[in-house]
Amino acid sequence: AYYPSIETSILIKLLASVDFHPLSINLLAQAAVQNEWSAQDLVTAWDHQRTSLLETGDRKLQSIAVTMETSLNSPSFVKLGKMVYHLLQLIAFLPQGISKTHLTSIFPEVSNIETCADALCRQSIAYLNGDFITLLAPIRLYIISCFTGSNISANPFLGQVRSHYAAHVKDARIVGQENVNIEHVLAHWLMAPETTVDVLTSTAEFVHTLFFYCCRSISLHTVISGLKTSKSQYSVPYMEFSVWTSIFQMSKASHAKFHCLLAISQLEHVLGQVKEAEETLTEAWALLPFYGKQSLLAFKRYSLATIYYKQGNYLVAEYTLQKALKKLSCVSAVFVHGIKNARRSIRIALARLYMIRGLPDSFRAYLDALPVLRKERYRRYVGSIHTTAGFIELHHNHLDIAKNCFKEMQSGIDKDEPDWLMGSLGLAEVADQQHDYAESKALRLQLLESVQRVPDQTIEYVNELTALCAGYLALEGHVEQAQKLILSAIRNASNSLPLNVIKCKYLAGMIELAGGDYNEAEKYFCKAIEDCILFTELLYHARSHRALGEIFMVQQDMVGARHHFDATTELCRAMGLPRERLYFDYACCIPSKNYNGWKLYQEGGVPMREI
Repeated sequence: AYYPSIETSILIKLLASVDFHPLSINLLAQAAVQNEWSAQDLVTAWDHQRTSLLETGDRKLQSIAVTMETSLNSPSFVKLGKMVYHLLQLIAFLPQGISKTHLTSIFPEVSNIETCADALCRQSIAYLNGDFITLLAPIRLYIISCFTGSNISANPFLGQVRSHYAAHVKDARIVGQENVNIEHVLAHWLMAPETTVDVLTSTAEFVHTLFFYCCRSISLHTVISGLKTSKSQYSVPYMEFSVWTSIFQMSKASHAKFHCLLAISQLEHVLGQVKEAEETLTEAWALLPFYGKQSLLAFKRYSLATIYYKQGNYLVAEYTLQKALKKLSCVSAVFVHGIKNARRSIRIALARLYMIRGLPDSFRAYLDALPVLRKERYRRYVGSIHTTAGFIELHHNHLDIAKNCFKEMQSGIDKDEPDWLMGSLGLAEVADQQHDYAESKALRLQLLESVQRVPDQTIEYVNELTALCAGYLALEGHVEQAQKLILSAIRNASNSLPLNVIKCKYLAGMIELAGGDYNEAEKYFCKAIEDCILFTELLYHARSHRALGEIFMVQQDMVGARHHFDATTELCRAMGLPRERLYFDYACCIPSKNYNGWKLYQEGGVPMREI
């Protein structure tokens, strides 16, 4: 037996790394006893040796090997031919396993692919984890050690998986559910001798999609940084924010590498990895010839403005975008086509900011942007600007215009895509305003069912929609159901962006407020404020203070109420938002009309004058 003094966290790490497989746990313990290792020695050995630790005596991976060999040589396997072995190799290679739903679309020419997958599961070699056919860690290690190794590149199925993922790097739904697999496949592909510009372009698009829909840290930078690019081949490249022409004398590969690094820098910025983002941007800068550097400065400001926007720092975001436009004016007119694309992107972002801040003719700027938004290359901007325009028009009681905005949002996309789902949320609010409550409830129920069908509930847009659904349930009077749902959302947001956690905690406070539990509501709003201060978020910081002010009003603590309303006012000023525009989106984020302390405060009402 093996009884060292071992920390719980280390123990859990070891057990989880072998998927709590009893035989593997026993083999690890035997190795530790035979070598007289401490707990840390065992962790270090596991990190470096893995398969060799799952040995017993002179018989490597004895029980696992015997079981595997028996299964793989059984008549039911042999009659399936080599396809079943190729599939097993591939499943071992992919960190998440392979999607059962997409099997036939990935391998359209393999008629018995589902039969092969079913055979692996029947023999308990593989198992179904949600939608993914995957392997227990010890079996995965055995397959990699004995069958895959460096030969995965020779697997005839690998090319089809690469093509499938490359075709879907802009698909938010697939990237959201399979981003770990996609990153792994791209990293392996980038290191292959046959790496092409298309692979780098797909990588940049993948990182962009992560940025917009499911931000998380990635490890592609090291691989991309190590790629050597030739300067002998020239082209007129195409990318979303590109301002380059052949005069820049950048090879196709250099240009594609540049955009990969630029996308990674943007992702690192929004994740708060500021130092890493600056280093990545410097590396991208070094790839540029002289004429491109002004445009890169413009893009850097655009990226920073995106982060300021996410933090609710609208005034600074607007200023930063204006500076980016000014930088573009310094670029030679010879690059007019590229400048036009860059300016469009900036002006679309500005149109959204103008609408939020209530500036004159802001909706006209949105209407002017519509023809551009309908183009495929601007698809990522569609959801955000249509959502903003729709809800702002809804708050102005322009129901038909709001409805058109949400319908426009859903145009030309599948019903399970993020923008479609968000559009449904908007249409449900329109139905509420039209007193068609049966329609609004049906739309939100369909939305919740769609969201809950997604296997990975930690995906950013899935988590946000879940939290919003919880907020609306509370508005409908289903507080207990809403509480359960929001707790699940908070747990799932813990590994996501800080802003997601903040939104969830704020909505949890709103749910408790709807249920009349002021103590619990106050706790959640205070937690949200703590996170807002830590991550310099302004919008939910202001909204949380306003909500606390209402709680203090109910408790007849006028001094406390004024303190929180004063804080709300200061934060509105910092954001560049008029106080009456503090709420421009979801009804579940707005305290009910029963809480009128904020209104009285703005009007200089009697309760405030009595202080």
